[in-house]
Amino acid sequence: MTHIDVLTVILVVVTAAAAGVAGWLLWVLNAREEAECARALIVPGVVERKLRARVIVTLKSGDTFEGVLVEADEDAWVLRSASAVGAADDRSDLPVDGEIILMSADIAYAQKP
Repeated sequence: MTHIDVLTVILVVVTAAAAGVAGWLLWVLNAREEAECARALIVPGVVERKLRARVIVTLKSGDTFEGVLVEADEDAWVLRSASAVGAADDRSDLPVDGEIILMSADIAYAQKP
């Protein structure tokens, strides 16, 4: 092998190693970002302990909803099997079809029934 051939082999090996390290680093950073996103979906503290529980949520507008809290983050809460409390013509509860998404900024308070 000539001097140029040895340098070419070394250059190829170093380039391949650098590409491997760069690929591994991108993989690690992507996994870390995915883990941070997953953690952001988990609501810490009091609200987290109420997930899957029936709650009554009163909005700042005065509207009230009762349902099972299935998701919550800093932006919104999702209720299933929900009803609008006292919203029917006879002031009885009015069932809500599907899920109801309540924006966190609109929530005045929540309580357990």
